Amino acid sequence: MHRLIVCIFSFLLAQITTAQGIEFFQGTWDQTLAEAKAENKLIFVDAYAVWCGPCKKMSKNVFPQKQVGEYYNTHFVNVKLDMERGEGLKFKKKYPVRAFPTFFYISPAGEIVLSVTGYRQPNDFVEIGRKAIERYDPSAELALKYEQGERAPEIVLAYISGLNKAKKSSLAVANEYLRSQENLSSAENLAIILEATTEADSRIFDHLIKYRDELNKLKTKPIVDARIAAACQKTAEKAFEFEMQDLLIEAQSKMHQHLPAAATMFEHHSNIQYACLIKDEKLFTKSSKSYLTGKNKNNPQKLNEIANSVIDHFNQNSTLLSYAEKLAKKATSIEGNSGYYLTHAKLLHVQGKSAKALEMVDMIIKMATDKNEPIRAILQFKQELENS
Repeated sequence: MHRLIVCIFSFLLAQITTAQGIEFFQGTWDQTLAEAKAENKLIFVDAYAVWCGPCKKMSKNVFPQKQVGEYYNTHFVNVKLDMERGEGLKFKKKYPVRAFPTFFYISPAGEIVLSVTGYRQPNDFVEIGRKAIERYDPSAELALKYEQGERAPEIVLAYISGLNKAKKSSLAVANEYLRSQENLSSAENLAIILEATTEADSRIFDHLIKYRDELNKLKTKPIVDARIAAACQKTAEKAFEFEMQDLLIEAQSKMHQHLPAAATMFEHHSNIQYACLIKDEKLFTKSSKSYLTGKNKNNPQKLNEIANSVIDHFNQNSTLLSYAEKLAKKATSIEGNSGYYLTHAKLLHVQGKSAKALEMVDMIIKMATDKNEPIRAILQFKQELENS
């Protein structure tokens, strides 16, 4: 289920944003800290050396990736510092670097939240960013200020942002504050509305829609659209958690109203998720076939995604297993990816064709080895086959 949730939100962001790669802040370290405090964001630091091979690979192969830029530009103030000159020499005195590249995730107060070293693939690099966000929780200190009566807009905004980053509900705080305001269209209050819009089934979401034009001018349309998409996705996730189809329909309806370009795919994705949750074979079949149309029809990643969903949620249904095997075959015919072949082998195994699956696994191991790809998961599956 988590795999599908990540996939749908990534798809939505791809539909409504145009960022290409990480945008690095240009300024001194003091200016970087000030920017992080103003934006209430963590700082991502690429601590590199000009002669470092892995550093060059990160700059060439990872930082320019769209999905990397979308995540890091949203959640961090990003900086590159050469550790052997300029600002990097000052930085290194406080934050020692023992290997290149070192990636630091630093709070606006200048404290290290997380640091890692070495070259990372794009997906792994985004996951490291998520771990840094999860570790950083400024909400406790801000809660104390709020409870003591501090209601300056910047305190409220920082508190709501801190709660959101800590995956705590900020709706009560936002609603309490906004009820006390006469002018919701002020720049400060618009910023609070945007940050507080975490769920589509909320009064805050209605405020965002009411002041959408003003917010587009203040924060740009892609940022506002991304917040709408995230709020609809969060409401869909609540529908999954509590098995409330009416809530899912509300999320889908609001996507159609406010982000029509991404709404159809959102509906297909969320229906697939709900069908997996409640084991509704008919809904899954209908929604997955609708999803695999148009540009997705010959997309091996999408074909593989649906095939894996059958393995995870409908592995006792012979009709759906046969359907999934056809999708897996099609994916491998389009792109000879070892991961797609592994999905096909798993489907063979689930259907009792373990000999064929084992034969395919040996081929996958050779393919992955020739391409210098990781084979641990493949070897684990081979052992499972041999022990079955």
